[in-house]
Amino acid sequence: MKGFLDIETGGFSITKNGICEIAIVAVDHDLNYVDTFHCLIKPYTRDDDTDELVSYKDDAMAVNSLTVEKLIEFGIDVEVAVEEMYNFIIKHGIVEIIGHNSKVFDVPRIKYLLQRFMSIDLGPLINEDDTMKIAKERLNLASYKLGCLCDHFGIVNTNAHSAVGDALATLELYKKLIA
Repeated sequence: MKGFLDIETGGFSITKNGICEIAIVAVDHDLNYVDTFHCLIKPYTRDDDTDELVSYKDDAMAVNSLTVEKLIEFGIDVEVAVEEMYNFIIKHGIVEIIGHNSKVFDVPRIKYLLQRFMSIDLGPLINEDDTMKIAKERLNLASYKLGCLCDHFGIVNTNAHSAVGDALATLELYKKLIA
């Protein structure tokens, strides 16, 4: 099984900026939709000896239309989120994670959370693929951003810059790229 991953964050630092939202769309071997894992994550402390919370940069939060208040109200504790995400991966037998620019951005952050909060090394369990990498190998375009590639292929992402919307768009993009 494959899982299409997307996360939304409060910035670019793995340790200083919080992960706000995670989505994984599970598909079968024929790329048919099976199930979705999705959660918002409450602010949590940094991985150091302080009790300081991770930060959320205004420009990053503006992109994904999330607020710290929304995370506090609707989010779940990071420990619960990580455990539920891991259980979703195991339940669906996901052995490959695919995302857009995920080898550089999403996967390292997910691995960090799993290591930090569950002491699990996801590396040996999961293969990774990246639609940005595939697109760069197969297409000659001015931009390889998810939105530009969706426009190129006529994929409608009705919920862009949300983890679920981008994970579903990445699934559709993957189908186009490997056709």
